[in-house]
Amino acid sequence: MSELYLRPGILDLDFTTFLTVVRYGTLSQAADQLHVTQSTVSYRLRVLEKHLGLVLVDRGRGRQEIRLTADGEELLKLAERWEALHLEIQQLSMRGVALGVGAPDSVNTYVLANAYGAMAMRNDLQIRVVTANSRELYELLDRHELDVAFPLYNRPSGSLHIEEFVREPMVVLSGSEFATVDGRVDISALDADDEIQIGWPDPVSGSRVSPRALAARINVDATDLVLPFLRNKAKWTVVPASMGEQFATVEGWHVYPVTDPAAQQTIFKAVRRRLPRATRRSEELFEQHLSCFRRPSAVTRQSS
Repeated sequence: MSELYLRPGILDLDFTTFLTVVRYGTLSQAADQLHVTQSTVSYRLRVLEKHLGLVLVDRGRGRQEIRLTADGEELLKLAERWEALHLEIQQLSMRGVALGVGAPDSVNTYVLANAYGAMAMRNDLQIRVVTANSRELYELLDRHELDVAFPLYNRPSGSLHIEEFVREPMVVLSGSEFATVDGRVDISALDADDEIQIGWPDPVSGSRVSPRALAARINVDATDLVLPFLRNKAKWTVVPASMGEQFATVEGWHVYPVTDPAAQQTIFKAVRRRLPRATRRSEELFEQHLSCFRRPSAVTRQSS
């Protein structure tokens, strides 16, 4: 009998290491995620290769990014199935099945709030909601700490099903009255020194904030943080229509559609392809509630 079967714990450790290396691309990044040294990650890979009698990684000289061999690609398929089965077995001991859902704060608060409220009426669904920026959401999906996420940019991945969830216009929110053209504000005509920038991600690089936000005098990383700054009536900010409509009928606030049709926010829905069966059922129930609240209403009124 092979030593492999005499050491059952070794597979848990090495499959996790193997999958982390594949997902993060380099030994150093995998080491950071596993909170171990790079040499420990390298050792664990060598041990796994020894036990299986296979070469899993092409160790080209000077190459930093991991490249799998043909055997490594085959093991990846099996390791992902093992991981999904491992998670499903763990869930057998849980009371109910918790669906992990994540989104940026503006999406959780203003787009998904009604769906969450409807789900609160159910007794057959557990849900764990996480607020994080888009890059962090993809990392949580990769680590299987989330099942569904709503990032603000598309990062293609073979392990995720990603689709456009909703596209909503951006609007200007302020305590001031601005001149409009056909009920719309030209952002370029406003005083840039009075703008409060929210750290929306750059859709090209996927960085936490866009270059424009970094150059702003006042820059915040959460939508609700703009409200204290907007007590200065001269200040203004650009927010998604789903947030703007919450203030459209509140005295003292003015919400303006903008003249630039390209000023939109696209929200994507990313779902892990290999969900355990019980989690898949929870995801289907979640999707039923989402279908009722899929399209945020655009703000059409000029001001309160």
